[in-house]
Amino acid sequence: MQHTRSITAGIRPYLFFLPAGLVLVAIVLFPLLFSLIASFFDVTLVDLRLISFRGLGNYRAAFQDPNFLASLLNTIVFVVVVVTMETAIGMALALICSIEVKWIGILRIALIVPTVLAPVVVGLMWRYMLFKGHGLLSYLLSLVHLEPEMGILGSPLLSKVSIYVTDIWEWSGFMALIFLAGILSVPDELYEAARVDGAKRLQIFWRITLPILRPTVLVALIIRSMDSFCVYDIIYAITRGGPGMSTTSVSYHISRTTIRYNELGYGSALSWIVTIIVVLLSLVYIRVAYRREVM
Repeated sequence: MQHTRSITAGIRPYLFFLPAGLVLVAIVLFPLLFSLIASFFDVTLVDLRLISFRGLGNYRAAFQDPNFLASLLNTIVFVVVVVTMETAIGMALALICSIEVKWIGILRIALIVPTVLAPVVVGLMWRYMLFKGHGLLSYLLSLVHLEPEMGILGSPLLSKVSIYVTDIWEWSGFMALIFLAGILSVPDELYEAARVDGAKRLQIFWRITLPILRPTVLVALIIRSMDSFCVYDIIYAITRGGPGMSTTSVSYHISRTTIRYNELGYGSALSWIVTIIVVLLSLVYIRVAYRREVM
Protein backbone atom coordinates (compact mmCIF):
# COMPACT_ATOMS: atom_id res chain seq x y z
CA MET A 1 0.00 0.00 0.00
CA GLN A 2 2.82 2.34 0.89
CA HIS A 3 4.54 1.49 -2.40
CA THR A 4 1.39 2.32 -4.35
CA ARG A 5 1.08 5.68 -2.61
CA SER A 6 4.71 6.54 -3.40
CA ILE A 7 4.17 5.75 -7.08
CA THR A 8 1.02 7.89 -7.13
CA ALA A 9 2.84 10.73 -5.41
CA GLY A 10 5.63 10.51 -7.97
CA ILE A 11 3.23 10.63 -10.93
CA ARG A 12 0.97 13.36 -9.53
CA PRO A 13 3.22 16.37 -10.38
CA TYR A 14 3.37 15.28 -14.03
CA LEU A 15 -0.42 15.16 -14.23
CA PHE A 16 -0.50 18.93 -13.84
CA PHE A 17 1.53 19.24 -17.04
CA LEU A 18 -0.77 16.92 -18.97
CA PRO A 19 -3.29 19.58 -20.17
CA ALA A 20 -0.48 21.86 -21.39
CA GLY A 21 1.20 18.87 -23.04
CA LEU A 22 -1.96 17.93 -24.89
CA VAL A 23 -2.40 21.50 -26.11
CA LEU A 24 1.24 21.55 -27.25
CA VAL A 25 0.75 18.32 -29.20
CA ALA A 26 -2.49 19.60 -30.74
CA ILE A 27 -1.32 23.02 -31.91
CA VAL A 28 2.43 22.49 -32.47
CA LEU A 29 3.60 18.90 -32.86
CA PHE A 30 0.66 17.60 -34.87
CA PRO A 31 0.80 20.43 -37.49
CA LEU A 32 4.58 19.98 -37.77
CA LEU A 33 4.23 16.24 -38.33
CA PHE A 34 1.34 16.74 -40.77
CA SER A 35 3.29 19.32 -42.82
CA LEU A 36 6.36 17.06 -42.90
CA ILE A 37 4.32 14.15 -44.24
CA ALA A 38 2.43 16.40 -46.69
CA SER A 39 5.71 17.73 -48.11
CA PHE A 40 6.35 14.32 -49.69
CA PHE A 41 2.95 14.23 -51.39
CA ASP A 42 1.06 16.15 -54.03
CA VAL A 43 -1.78 17.52 -51.89
CA THR A 44 -4.30 20.26 -52.64
CA LEU A 45 -6.57 22.17 -50.28
CA VAL A 46 -9.50 21.60 -52.64
CA ASP A 47 -9.72 17.91 -51.79
CA LEU A 48 -7.31 16.32 -49.33
CA ARG A 49 -8.28 12.88 -50.65
CA LEU A 50 -6.67 13.61 -54.02
CA ILE A 51 -3.07 12.89 -53.06
CA SER A 52 -0.18 11.19 -54.78
CA PHE A 53 3.27 10.35 -53.45
CA ARG A 54 6.06 12.52 -54.88
CA GLY A 55 8.97 11.67 -52.60
CA LEU A 56 11.54 14.46 -52.86
CA GLY A 57 9.82 15.88 -55.94
CA ASN A 58 8.47 18.92 -54.10
CA TYR A 59 11.93 19.71 -52.70
CA ARG A 60 13.56 19.38 -56.13
CA ALA A 61 10.87 21.57 -57.66
CA ALA A 62 11.54 24.26 -55.04
CA PHE A 63 15.12 24.78 -56.19
CA GLN A 64 13.92 24.99 -59.79
CA ASP A 65 11.21 27.52 -58.99
CA PRO A 66 12.43 31.04 -59.95
CA ASN A 67 9.73 32.68 -57.82
CA PHE A 68 10.81 30.77 -54.71
CA LEU A 69 14.48 31.52 -55.33
CA ALA A 70 13.69 35.21 -55.88
CA SER A 71 11.66 35.38 -52.67
CA LEU A 72 14.43 33.55 -50.79
CA LEU A 73 17.01 36.05 -52.04
CA ASN A 74 14.73 38.95 -51.07
CA THR A 75 14.39 37.48 -47.59
CA ILE A 76 18.12 36.93 -47.10
CA VAL A 77 18.89 40.52 -48.12
CA PHE A 78 16.07 41.75 -45.88
CA VAL A 79 17.41 39.81 -42.86
CA VAL A 80 20.99 41.03 -43.38
CA VAL A 81 19.95 44.68 -43.77
CA VAL A 82 17.36 44.98 -41.00
CA VAL A 83 19.14 42.86 -38.38
CA THR A 84 22.41 44.75 -38.94
CA MET A 85 20.70 48.14 -38.71
CA GLU A 86 18.53 47.15 -35.76
CA THR A 87 21.59 45.86 -33.88
CA ALA A 88 23.57 49.05 -34.52
CA ILE A 89 20.68 51.42 -33.75
CA GLY A 90 19.58 49.33 -30.77
CA MET A 91 23.08 49.39 -29.29
CA ALA A 92 23.33 53.16 -29.75
CA LEU A 93 19.93 53.71 -28.12
CA ALA A 94 20.82 51.34 -25.27
CA LEU A 95 24.03 53.26 -24.54
CA ILE A 96 22.09 56.53 -24.51
CA CYS A 97 19.38 55.10 -22.24
CA SER A 98 21.99 53.69 -19.86
CA ILE A 99 22.99 57.22 -18.86
CA GLU A 100 21.30 58.09 -15.59
CA VAL A 101 19.90 61.55 -16.24
CA LYS A 102 16.56 63.18 -15.55
CA TRP A 103 13.64 62.08 -17.75
CA ILE A 104 15.61 59.14 -19.22
CA GLY A 105 12.75 56.89 -18.10
CA ILE A 106 10.48 58.52 -20.70
CA LEU A 107 12.89 57.58 -23.48
CA ARG A 108 13.10 54.01 -22.17
CA ILE A 109 9.32 53.74 -22.24
CA ALA A 110 9.19 55.22 -25.75
CA LEU A 111 11.48 52.46 -27.03
CA ILE A 112 8.88 49.77 -26.41
CA VAL A 113 5.92 51.60 -28.01
CA PRO A 114 6.59 50.50 -31.64
CA THR A 115 7.33 46.94 -30.48
CA VAL A 116 3.98 46.42 -28.76
CA LEU A 117 2.04 47.48 -31.86
CA ALA A 118 0.78 44.70 -34.10
CA PRO A 119 2.94 44.40 -37.26
CA VAL A 120 -0.18 44.70 -39.44
CA VAL A 121 -1.05 47.99 -37.72
CA VAL A 122 2.50 49.25 -38.24
CA GLY A 123 2.39 48.18 -41.88
CA LEU A 124 -0.93 49.92 -42.56
CA MET A 125 0.30 53.05 -40.80
CA TRP A 126 3.38 53.23 -43.02
CA ARG A 127 1.36 52.32 -46.13
CA TYR A 128 -0.94 55.31 -45.57
CA MET A 129 2.07 57.60 -45.07
CA LEU A 130 3.68 56.32 -48.28
CA PHE A 131 0.55 56.13 -50.43
CA LYS A 132 0.89 58.33 -53.54
CA GLY A 133 -1.10 61.54 -53.43
CA HIS A 134 -2.48 61.03 -49.92
CA GLY A 135 0.33 59.92 -47.60
CA LEU A 136 2.35 62.37 -45.52
CA LEU A 137 5.76 61.22 -46.76
CA SER A 138 4.50 61.14 -50.33
CA TYR A 139 3.23 64.71 -49.96
CA LEU A 140 6.50 65.96 -48.46
CA LEU A 141 8.52 64.40 -51.30
CA SER A 142 6.19 65.91 -53.87
CA LEU A 143 6.83 69.39 -52.42
CA VAL A 144 10.52 69.12 -53.29
CA HIS A 145 9.78 67.23 -56.54
CA LEU A 146 11.50 64.04 -55.37
CA GLU A 147 8.53 61.68 -55.49
CA PRO A 148 8.73 59.14 -58.34
CA GLU A 149 6.03 59.34 -60.99
CA MET A 150 4.76 55.88 -60.03
CA GLY A 151 4.87 56.68 -56.31
CA ILE A 152 7.11 55.33 -53.59
CA LEU A 153 5.38 51.95 -53.44
CA GLY A 154 5.38 51.68 -57.22
CA SER A 155 9.18 51.73 -57.37
CA PRO A 156 10.89 48.34 -56.82
CA LEU A 157 13.84 49.94 -55.02
CA LEU A 158 11.88 52.41 -52.89
CA SER A 159 9.29 49.80 -51.95
CA LYS A 160 12.10 47.59 -50.62
CA VAL A 161 13.56 50.51 -48.69
CA SER A 162 10.09 51.21 -47.27
CA ILE A 163 9.83 47.64 -45.96
CA TYR A 164 13.31 47.87 -44.44
CA VAL A 165 12.59 51.21 -42.75
CA THR A 166 9.27 49.97 -41.37
CA ASP A 167 10.82 46.88 -39.79
CA ILE A 168 13.80 48.83 -38.43
CA TRP A 169 11.46 51.44 -36.91
CA GLU A 170 9.39 48.78 -35.19
CA TRP A 171 12.11 46.50 -33.80
CA SER A 172 15.14 48.71 -33.05
CA GLY A 173 13.57 49.55 -29.69
CA PHE A 174 13.23 45.85 -28.91
CA MET A 175 16.94 45.33 -29.53
CA ALA A 176 17.72 48.42 -27.47
CA LEU A 177 15.79 47.11 -24.47
CA ILE A 178 17.61 43.76 -24.60
CA PHE A 179 20.99 45.48 -24.81
CA LEU A 180 20.02 47.97 -22.10
CA ALA A 181 19.23 45.13 -19.71
CA GLY A 182 22.68 43.67 -20.37
CA ILE A 183 24.44 47.01 -19.96
CA LEU A 184 22.73 47.75 -16.66
CA SER A 185 23.80 44.34 -15.36
CA VAL A 186 27.51 45.14 -15.78
CA PRO A 187 29.06 45.87 -12.34
CA ASP A 188 29.99 49.54 -11.84
CA GLU A 189 33.28 48.45 -10.26
CA LEU A 190 34.58 47.39 -13.69
CA TYR A 191 33.90 50.82 -15.15
CA GLU A 192 35.42 52.57 -12.15
CA ALA A 193 38.57 50.46 -12.37
CA ALA A 194 38.86 51.18 -16.10
CA ARG A 195 38.52 54.94 -15.52
CA VAL A 196 41.18 54.81 -12.82
CA ASP A 197 43.50 53.14 -15.35
CA GLY A 198 42.84 56.00 -17.77
CA ALA A 199 40.60 54.17 -20.24
CA LYS A 200 38.40 56.33 -22.46
CA ARG A 201 34.71 55.74 -23.19
CA LEU A 202 35.31 54.00 -26.50
CA GLN A 203 37.94 51.74 -24.94
CA ILE A 204 35.59 50.89 -22.07
CA PHE A 205 32.87 49.97 -24.56
CA TRP A 206 35.11 47.72 -26.70
CA ARG A 207 37.08 46.10 -23.87
CA ILE A 208 34.45 45.77 -21.14
CA THR A 209 30.85 46.38 -22.22
CA LEU A 210 30.82 44.57 -25.58
CA PRO A 211 32.58 41.36 -24.40
CA ILE A 212 30.20 41.06 -21.45
CA LEU A 213 27.23 41.69 -23.74
CA ARG A 214 28.25 38.95 -26.20
CA PRO A 215 25.72 36.35 -24.94
CA THR A 216 22.99 39.01 -24.87
CA VAL A 217 23.81 40.12 -28.41
CA LEU A 218 23.78 36.49 -29.54
CA VAL A 219 20.29 35.91 -28.13
CA ALA A 220 19.00 39.13 -29.71
CA LEU A 221 20.51 38.24 -33.09
CA ILE A 222 18.98 34.76 -33.07
CA ILE A 223 15.54 36.07 -32.08
CA ARG A 224 15.48 38.85 -34.68
CA SER A 225 17.03 36.75 -37.46
CA MET A 226 14.47 33.98 -36.99
CA ASP A 227 11.63 36.47 -36.80
CA SER A 228 12.86 38.52 -39.79
CA PHE A 229 13.27 35.41 -41.92
CA CYS A 230 9.55 34.74 -41.44
CA VAL A 231 8.42 38.31 -42.16
CA TYR A 232 4.92 38.40 -43.58
CA ASP A 233 2.69 40.95 -41.84
CA ILE A 234 4.23 44.23 -42.94
CA ILE A 235 4.75 42.99 -46.50
CA TYR A 236 1.11 41.97 -46.74
CA ALA A 237 0.00 45.31 -45.30
CA ILE A 238 2.27 47.58 -47.34
CA THR A 239 3.10 46.10 -50.74
CA ARG A 240 1.42 42.67 -51.11
CA GLY A 241 4.82 41.50 -52.36
CA GLY A 242 4.93 43.97 -55.25
CA PRO A 243 5.70 45.59 -57.49
CA GLY A 244 6.32 42.30 -59.25
CA MET A 245 8.38 40.08 -56.94
CA SER A 246 10.54 42.90 -55.60
CA THR A 247 9.30 42.72 -52.00
CA THR A 248 7.95 39.17 -51.88
CA SER A 249 9.36 37.38 -48.85
CA VAL A 250 9.65 33.63 -48.65
CA SER A 251 6.85 33.46 -46.06
CA TYR A 252 4.55 35.53 -48.26
CA HIS A 253 5.39 33.30 -51.24
CA ILE A 254 4.68 30.15 -49.22
CA SER A 255 1.36 31.55 -48.02
CA ARG A 256 0.33 32.49 -51.54
CA THR A 257 1.42 29.13 -52.93
CA THR A 258 -0.41 27.15 -50.25
CA ILE A 259 -3.63 29.13 -49.88
CA ARG A 260 -4.19 30.93 -53.17
CA TYR A 261 -2.87 28.20 -55.46
CA ASN A 262 -4.05 25.30 -53.23
CA GLU A 263 -0.66 23.52 -53.30
CA LEU A 264 -0.49 22.21 -49.75
CA GLY A 265 2.21 19.60 -50.40
CA TYR A 266 4.51 21.97 -52.26
CA GLY A 267 3.93 24.75 -49.71
CA SER A 268 4.80 22.35 -46.87
CA ALA A 269 8.06 21.46 -48.61
CA LEU A 270 8.92 25.15 -48.96
CA SER A 271 8.16 25.67 -45.27
CA TRP A 272 10.52 22.88 -44.23
CA ILE A 273 13.28 24.26 -46.45
CA VAL A 274 12.93 27.62 -44.69
CA THR A 275 12.86 25.90 -41.29
CA ILE A 276 16.12 24.11 -42.05
CA ILE A 277 17.73 27.36 -43.21
CA VAL A 278 16.68 29.18 -40.02
CA VAL A 279 17.98 26.35 -37.81
CA LEU A 280 21.31 26.33 -39.66
CA LEU A 281 21.54 30.11 -39.34
CA SER A 282 21.01 29.85 -35.58
CA LEU A 283 23.67 27.15 -35.32
CA VAL A 284 26.13 29.36 -37.19
CA TYR A 285 25.47 32.22 -34.74
CA ILE A 286 26.03 29.92 -31.77
CA ARG A 287 29.14 28.32 -33.28
CA VAL A 288 30.76 31.68 -34.07
CA ALA A 289 29.97 33.08 -30.62
CA TYR A 290 31.23 29.93 -28.87
CA ARG A 291 34.44 29.92 -30.90
CA ARG A 292 35.17 33.55 -29.98
CA GLU A 293 34.44 32.81 -26.33
CA VAL A 294 36.89 29.88 -26.33
CA MET A 295 39.56 32.00 -27.98
